[in-house]
Amino acid sequence: MKKSNSATLLIGDPISFGDCLAMGDHQLLAVTSDGKVGEAVSMAADLSEGMRNLLRHMHASTNSGELVFCSELKSLAFISDAVLALTRSAQLAMSRAEKEAGQ
Repeated sequence: MKKSNSATLLIGDPISFGDCLAMGDHQLLAVTSDGKVGEAVSMAADLSEGMRNLLRHMHASTNSGELVFCSELKSLAFISDAVLALTRSAQLAMSRAEKEAGQ
């Protein structure tokens, strides 16, 4: 039987996407047990960069007397939730891989 290390356990199918219309679906974005953790972290970094750009735009708009719309705030909340889901899921996938490699 071939012994695998944590790197080989993290290579496989891409990130799984849940149903965004399902009530109580806690797996909107998740790294599957054989998913690519690096891809999830990269996506989380891209999303956080977009969030930073949106915040800078809102800051400049507010300082020039423009309004901040609720949809912009909801977008920030969604992006924040997506980044949290991706990073936590990646963390759990790496923990699982370490435990499996240690057994």
